[in-house]
Amino acid sequence: MRNFGKIRITLRSQGSEDRMKRPATKSFQDLIVWQKAHQFVLSAYRQSENFPNWKK
Repeated sequence: MRNFGKIRITLRSQGSEDRMKRPATKSFQDLIVWQKAHQFVLSAYRQSENFPNWKK
């Protein structure tokens, strides 16, 4: 596990049997990492929507 400030990243390898259970990715939007990053960005936008324009 690596720490980058407040962000934790855990690296683990997955066996071939784990990869075989998941359906093939058809789009970048199917990637879990993209889904989590997208939720994070939407949350940041919601948090900052009431900021004055000169702070954005």
